[in-house]
Amino acid sequence: MAVSELLYPNGFYVEEKKDSYARIVIPLLEKSYAITVGNALRRVLLSSIEGYAVVAVNIEGVDHEFTAMEGVLEDVPYIVVNLKRLNIKVDESLVDLPARITLDVKGPREVKASDLELPSGVEIINADQHIMTITTDREVRAEIYVDKGIGFYPMEDYEESYKEQFPINTIFVDGNFSPVEKVNFSFEKVRYGSFINKEKLTLEIWTNGTVDPVDAYLRALDILKKHFESASRELTYRSQEVEFVDIEEFEKSLEEKRKLPIEKLGIPQILVNFFQKKRNINTVGDLVSYTEEEIADWLVEEGFTLEDMEKVKDAVKKLSLNFAKKSKQEQ
Repeated sequence: MAVSELLYPNGFYVEEKKDSYARIVIPLLEKSYAITVGNALRRVLLSSIEGYAVVAVNIEGVDHEFTAMEGVLEDVPYIVVNLKRLNIKVDESLVDLPARITLDVKGPREVKASDLELPSGVEIINADQHIMTITTDREVRAEIYVDKGIGFYPMEDYEESYKEQFPINTIFVDGNFSPVEKVNFSFEKVRYGSFINKEKLTLEIWTNGTVDPVDAYLRALDILKKHFESASRELTYRSQEVEFVDIEEFEKSLEEKRKLPIEKLGIPQILVNFFQKKRNINTVGDLVSYTEEEIADWLVEEGFTLEDMEKVKDAVKKLSLNFAKKSKQEQ
């Protein structure tokens, strides 16, 4: 008999559960394993659970995103932001992806998610989500496309072959696919036999309502299991396709780029002047601390064009930087 043996979890139980919230407890873990397991599960839950999101929008009579629609209160960028907030559930046995949602309404009226015409197999959880306000008797027709993915996927990374399947003048949208909105975990010491240093892990999961939080937990466990199983297979060769990167050096180089003056971004001086004088943005880091939607709104309000926004996005992308995923109010 060994002097000591590693203690493995004996399972989990659900302490509290609502439609989009669950408190899950793993009652028995080896010393120091609660943080290890809790961190791993939290990261996977937030980054790797599949979900569905709007990826593209085609509005009749609209050529590009940075424009206004006559008889509609909101500019197109605001409408796109509202569509991105839709929490969408899809049954792939009933509908092919990307799924097409249609809108055909006549004003004056407020348009909500409940006004969208959904194909069989598609459900919108937040049916009260505001989309736009039509102030005249004009008609608005649109097609909204939904697809599956994981985490946050910027539209710049969509393959050209993927974009080609959509109609001309389609506006592509960053895909925020993650159905898990928030994860917390905590742990405490528990007694096990004569040992008083074992641990209990409590995990809290909030979702957007499109997935069951306990199902999300089980999916996260399965993802981790598959990773560890794959990592246990010894390779008989060293892959030539993998580029090895010094993470610390890479992060250091990104931080140096964020410190660059906005003048070094390589955008027209008129844009530099606008950011500095009107928005008090003096460094590249200041700029990317805002979301792409916020910056686009500023430029639209100031009378800049789609090409101007594209110049800003291209300059940021060349530095291998990304805009903030959430506005400062949402953080």
